[in-house]
Amino acid sequence: MQSLTRYPYINLKTMVVSSVNKTKLQNLYSSFQHFTMLVILLPNFLHVTLRSSRSLTYFLQDMVELILCAPLYWGLLYVANICTRLETFLDLMDQPLSSMDINIFQKCKRRGKLYSQFFFCLFICGVIVNIFEAFIPLSQEETETLRHLYRSKYPAKRHPIPVYFVLFDETEGWQYVAIFILEVYYFYLLACIGTSLLSIMPLTALQIKGYYEILCQKIMMLGDLEIEESLQEVKNIDPKDNDPTVSTKQTLNATEKKHQIHLLRMTKEINEKRHCTKIIKFHQMLLRFQDELTTLFSPAVALLVIATNSAFSICLYQMVVILDMKAGIRFYEALITFVGIAFQFYFFCESAELFNKCSEDIRRSIINCNWHKCTNQTRRQLILIFRRAQKNNYMAFYSGAIIVNRAYALSVARVGYKFVNFMRLQN
Repeated sequence: MQSLTRYPYINLKTMVVSSVNKTKLQNLYSSFQHFTMLVILLPNFLHVTLRSSRSLTYFLQDMVELILCAPLYWGLLYVANICTRLETFLDLMDQPLSSMDINIFQKCKRRGKLYSQFFFCLFICGVIVNIFEAFIPLSQEETETLRHLYRSKYPAKRHPIPVYFVLFDETEGWQYVAIFILEVYYFYLLACIGTSLLSIMPLTALQIKGYYEILCQKIMMLGDLEIEESLQEVKNIDPKDNDPTVSTKQTLNATEKKHQIHLLRMTKEINEKRHCTKIIKFHQMLLRFQDELTTLFSPAVALLVIATNSAFSICLYQMVVILDMKAGIRFYEALITFVGIAFQFYFFCESAELFNKCSEDIRRSIINCNWHKCTNQTRRQLILIFRRAQKNNYMAFYSGAIIVNRAYALSVARVGYKFVNFMRLQN
């Protein structure tokens, strides 16, 4: 079974990550993509840090673009390094689930595609607004201001992402056209990379949720086998199969009935013990896998939290304090960026919330199963699983310093409003 979360990693590999298994032409194309990312990111960083901005609005807008774009490239390199380890863990998870319920698989796959399509649409909206802004003509006053600040020959010519090249003027001749084409391709790479990176956690959470649903189904099977005292049929247990098969009816005397009932009860206890052992091992494997994911994603999640808090606060400050409806395209650009950041982080926290819902499903399955028909040993093992499921199962990074859930998504909004109020007091 192919893992649900595998296709984002494959996209990252085939898109920008070099590999020894690739041909020379593929490696050359991969190097060109890295070159495109760096040749736009570095001049954009120089523009934000070295050039004077014409106003606070444009400076904050350039800062938000840099905060959102630079972590994506770093996240690409980081995920590429851990990609092999993640695929190894997914292969290990696939081994005990070769007969996974196809309905669960298809349901998780459909939801994963919806997440990916939603993230891709968010990126495309931001790209369209940035490209459209570059074609809006400037007033004569703004043109003279740019000519004075940037010392450029054609200040009316703008790029979707402002860049600063020390050795030449980026607004002249073929340099302007070449940089513009590179930036359009750069936006395409960002949309693909961002969609893949932001889909990793939701898709992984959906796959693990599917595994937890299978675990709950296995728990509900406990105690289902009933043994009637008045047996009319002889049940033979195939040693290669845990399920009883019914044979032809036979007439038994009292002694044979008693012996057969005792034999079936012993067989049921053995099968129940094996089934419960598989449940415990499966549950422990899921918990270990979740811990491994938490360890692997800790640096990426920390960077995501920092970038989200910063960009969210700056965009909110732009819309509430600086910009208004008369600002035109800049207001709508800040609005789209703000909405995109909010939805992206909410879906990220919502996917992490699924892990806690999985624990709730386990508790519900244990309560609703026929545990009263199980043996005492099976009941004790179910109690241990129930106690573990009573604990919060949120994704905790850096020993609980970052606990991702819905409440944490609201905390980002509170930080943004505190930043806006602080800046208002300063002004």
